[in-house]
Amino acid sequence: MLAIISKRTMISNLINRDVLLDTCVIHYLGSDTIKKEVDDILKRLIANNNRLTVSYYTVYELLRGANYETDKKRRETLKNFRIYQITPKVLIWASLLNTFYRGCEVHGGINDGDEILAATAINLRMPIITTNGEHFPRPFFDGPKEIIEYARDSRRSKIMALYALEPDIEFIKNKIKEWKL
Repeated sequence: MLAIISKRTMISNLINRDVLLDTCVIHYLGSDTIKKEVDDILKRLIANNNRLTVSYYTVYELLRGANYETDKKRRETLKNFRIYQITPKVLIWASLLNTFYRGCEVHGGINDGDEILAATAINLRMPIITTNGEHFPRPFFDGPKEIIEYARDSRRSKIMALYALEPDIEFIKNKIKEWKL
């Protein structure tokens, strides 16, 4: 049996906001095993008057290396989202995050794309919806998660966490002040 289980839900906390989807969330919409559960969560976000958005970096990640049919399907899926530009300001924020992550020793495994996505969220003051919470480290980002249980076959199930991570703007401002000293 497929079910969504959660002690604390991210959906009730997000109302009337733009939310930035990580590439992994879009990939799950194409999954045979978990598409319905992720789709249900995104529908609840929309029902709470949230607008689903992506970065042009996500567009790049989705389309790179795709064959014609996959490219066509993914472009159709992307029509459902507002797409944010990667501006010079976002790139400057991403470079600052890289510096701060290294200074806090939280950089392991965080790639340039995640830094650009994080910088977009900071610049636009919006949460990131992701299954890769470790790519948006605390204390720079924090927020609730929703636990999804889904069946892989008739005897086994798997559990996945979906996070709604908000940038901690005050913490980041303090890091900038410290950096300037």
